[in-house]
Amino acid sequence: MKKRIFLIFVLLTISFSVICALALTRVYYDFYSDNIKSELRAEASLIKDYLQNSPGNTDYKTLITKIGSEISTYTRITIIDAKGAVLFDTDATAETLENHLNRPEVLSAQETGSGEAVRYSATLGKDAYYYALKMDNGAFLRLSRQLESIRTVFSGIIPYVVIILLLLIIASLIAASFLTKSIVKPVNKIAERLDNPSDEQNGNLYDIPIYDEMIPFIRKIRMQNERINQQILTLKAERDTISDISANMREGLILLDQNKHIVSINNSASLMLHINPNHNHTGESISKLTRNIELLTFIDQTLAKNEEFSFTYENQGHYLRYYISPVGIARAERAEGVMILILDVSQEIKAEKVRQDFAANVSHELKTPLTSINGYAEMISGGMIKDEVDIKKSAAAIKKEAERLLLLINEIMRLSEIESGLVDQDTMTQVYLPELLSETIHSLTPSIAAKKIRLEYASEEITIKANRQMIFELLYNLIDNAVKYNQENGSISVSIQKKEGFAQITISDTGIGIDPQYQERIFERFYRVDKSRSKQSGGTGLGLSIVKHVVEYHHGKIGLESAKGQGTTVTVDLPE
Repeated sequence: MKKRIFLIFVLLTISFSVICALALTRVYYDFYSDNIKSELRAEASLIKDYLQNSPGNTDYKTLITKIGSEISTYTRITIIDAKGAVLFDTDATAETLENHLNRPEVLSAQETGSGEAVRYSATLGKDAYYYALKMDNGAFLRLSRQLESIRTVFSGIIPYVVIILLLLIIASLIAASFLTKSIVKPVNKIAERLDNPSDEQNGNLYDIPIYDEMIPFIRKIRMQNERINQQILTLKAERDTISDISANMREGLILLDQNKHIVSINNSASLMLHINPNHNHTGESISKLTRNIELLTFIDQTLAKNEEFSFTYENQGHYLRYYISPVGIARAERAEGVMILILDVSQEIKAEKVRQDFAANVSHELKTPLTSINGYAEMISGGMIKDEVDIKKSAAAIKKEAERLLLLINEIMRLSEIESGLVDQDTMTQVYLPELLSETIHSLTPSIAAKKIRLEYASEEITIKANRQMIFELLYNLIDNAVKYNQENGSISVSIQKKEGFAQITISDTGIGIDPQYQERIFERFYRVDKSRSKQSGGTGLGLSIVKHVVEYHHGKIGLESAKGQGTTVTVDLPE
């Protein structure tokens, strides 16, 4: 409003100033023109009288020269005879000039005794003002003055007019600014009071000197302002609460309007959809942010049918469950918006798959030795085996399968114990690794000797805080695997050394190696690359899974380097 009032004042003042300047200029121009015309008439009368008082003297040049001091230097004097021939001209040679009888001012003078005209002069090449008088002898006296000389004199006052106009404009700007401030000041004061109703220094709203016509309007505005402020505070509190909840949700939350444009999206949803969470996506179409055809289809159906939908989407082993609900009036033909809740159910689905695989693997692993035991037992009890030697062989086979079954059960129980975290923390002691390594190798000496494997091992003087039995199982399983899957007359290298605050255990063998495509799964329970070889060597498929959980229990790291037919190197880092 302030700008508009200021501009109105300025425009009005400038307009009036320009109009006054133009009017003044016009008045001055008309006055000057009239003055020039009067001056020419007076000069014409003077010259006419002087010429008529000198009858018979045709030396017009001498006569004009005598009275030259009485005549303006800008005035051109021409004497024309009764037939229109030019007898004398102050600015041109009379003989070169054409007949002037047809000139408007001469024709007028011939009829009325005097005449005037403004036209272009071919002789002078400029516009000129002409005034002619008829003398007693029938000749004509004509005076003229170039209009350029009039403009030249007039142009002298232009700078003064421009200066006066600029001063008027500057004065108008100052006056407009002052008047605008004086008009707007009460309104601004009222706005300040309305914006800070609780500020005691502002005083009462009606203490401000205002126009009487504004009081009812101000009273109404004040009431509305207080009501709006209260509503804004309530909305801000609700918005902040919702924003905090949304921002800290692990679940993704997206709100769409009826046109499928984003109204709100939290960080979790942005990360799940693989879009930049730091960018403001409000107002963008959901179809630009995701190419999930199934999601876009269900959004369309939710808007069209005003119904809820849900589905699970899998992408490279990652599972997201979408719950799509309509927003708006219940039982309406079309929803006013859509709310999308996204849950990351990868862990649940993977855990369920692991449980299913575990149950299937356990059943399969237990079924094999039990089937064998049951078969031998039926053969003995049915009298199919009568020879004492065969009975002893069958009993030995039963014993072997039972031991295998018992080993499998013990490893399953041990793995479950480690996974569940039921290992007592009080069992964490100072473990001297060189001693534990020697003990482990001593336990595996028979199997190492049976395959004629060359073993080299070395350990720095390292002591770590750990569960001794679990570290023993870690070393035993890793070295045992290096023996089982090694070649005859192969070699194994075991080293333990300090490295950046960790005890690094490295076990390398010259065995069959592991193809890269299987390396990610070898730490899974019951997973075996070569199942036939594993059974022949007595493997259960749980050894490396136990190793992995032991390392995780001690907050360590495990790494694997292997190539098919080129051996395997396992590296374990345990905190000192």
